[in-house]
Amino acid sequence: MMNSAVTASVANHQDDVIELSGAMIVPRRVSVAAVLQQALLLCVLGTVPVLFGAVQAWVWPVYVLAMYAAFLLLVWSGLDADWVPAGKGWRVAVGVFLAVTGMACVPLPIGLLAVVSPARFDLLRQTGALTGDATLWATLSYAPLQSLAWWAWLLGLALLFGVLSAQFAEPGFLKIALWVLFGVAVLEALYGILQALLPNMGVLWVSYLEAGMGDARGTYINRNHFAGFMEMLLPLLLGFSLSRVHWGGRLKWKVLLHSEHLHQHVLMVLALVVMALALLFSKSRGGITGALLGMFVFFMFLRGGARQMPKGVWILCGLFFGLILFYGLRIGFDPIFDRFLALEQGNSRLDYWRDSLPIIAAHPLGIGLAAFETVFPVYDTSAVSDRSMAVYLHNDVLQLLVEAGWIGFAALAGAFAVFLGKMFRRIRRMDAACDPRRFFLAAGAYSGLVAMTVHSFFDFNLQIPANAVYFVMLMAIVKVLSAQSYSQTMGGAERVVTGAACGR
Repeated sequence: MMNSAVTASVANHQDDVIELSGAMIVPRRVSVAAVLQQALLLCVLGTVPVLFGAVQAWVWPVYVLAMYAAFLLLVWSGLDADWVPAGKGWRVAVGVFLAVTGMACVPLPIGLLAVVSPARFDLLRQTGALTGDATLWATLSYAPLQSLAWWAWLLGLALLFGVLSAQFAEPGFLKIALWVLFGVAVLEALYGILQALLPNMGVLWVSYLEAGMGDARGTYINRNHFAGFMEMLLPLLLGFSLSRVHWGGRLKWKVLLHSEHLHQHVLMVLALVVMALALLFSKSRGGITGALLGMFVFFMFLRGGARQMPKGVWILCGLFFGLILFYGLRIGFDPIFDRFLALEQGNSRLDYWRDSLPIIAAHPLGIGLAAFETVFPVYDTSAVSDRSMAVYLHNDVLQLLVEAGWIGFAALAGAFAVFLGKMFRRIRRMDAACDPRRFFLAAGAYSGLVAMTVHSFFDFNLQIPANAVYFVMLMAIVKVLSAQSYSQTMGGAERVVTGAACGR
């Protein structure tokens, strides 16, 4: 498989060769760099969830270095400056966010700090009065080292988006990456189902944590984060399965039945069923709800506009859900229903959210990335008893506002909202009959983004490095495929070519 990636890489860089003596063609370093870059990216995508979702401090820095290395290889390959296929507004928004959150780690004169963050200044003044030490310089962040480390991680994600966007423009590499994701997702799902069937099974070598025993968790410690992983990849890989059918210019059910790879399609459907069952038996209410909304968006794309999907697509999807129902009933849905009907005991997410509001009011410029754990105890008026739960706010959107402040939040959240709106319109305009590969993959990736976005309002999935990597990957897939399809619909000459290719 890697040899095919090498061949595809060399073939796609025909302009980057040197011809010697009119016969021999010697590839430049760009081909080597591209192959190394693709191998590194496949390694990241294929291994990042394996060690507990890369949450440990000894794991995720390795992936930070890998993302920086992939970017340096992209620079080494000598690609043009427009390697990020995003609009100027998106780049400005990300730049503003990184500038604001990065400045929070820079020491400021105490007089200036009193102006920009009076609450932080008052706390330092009170601390100095108790210790007798005068503070002359201080950062906006309450935990500057942790903030700087997480800032480096987010910068790596931004670079990863650009690198993946450049590589996903090559269909060969995107196909290989999707097969890698398929393999990882199925193995995680099988492991999760075993955990649901064998309640005493832990996660890898960790078997002493009682929380989550009997739930599908895969290699994640928290079932909600495992559900987040599944809800992102399930619609993407469903779209990948549909895109594998050689529909031709017209989407016909008999095309699938007469396909030489019918057995492959059946196996892919069964693999998707395993993934869906693992998601259900994670018993994650937010994950299941997000996945349902994501699948709703996916089928809304199938029905969108004047698009008329053949009965075959609906039969294939009906088979998928029918098998989920059949095998789910054999295993038993009772634990899932009990989880949805259970009431919260003790601490509630509402307590966290309510206590975070005074932090926002006192720190309009934020408290610094990854500083919530440090600041929250001061504002904990609801007497949250479980201190281990107070590391995160259990709402990624609200935690972004708390830590990045209004400017950083408006820049990043606003740009993402615009991104979702623009990509939604582009996918709705895609011609599934003309280019089913791009349509199904873009629709699946977008649906995964919707699922995770919804789930993020009730959990901290995007604080988990593995899930953040896959979230960025979905954004890159949506951006590249929708941009390619959009460019085909612009200009009369391109429309003629596209129409001819579809047999119109």
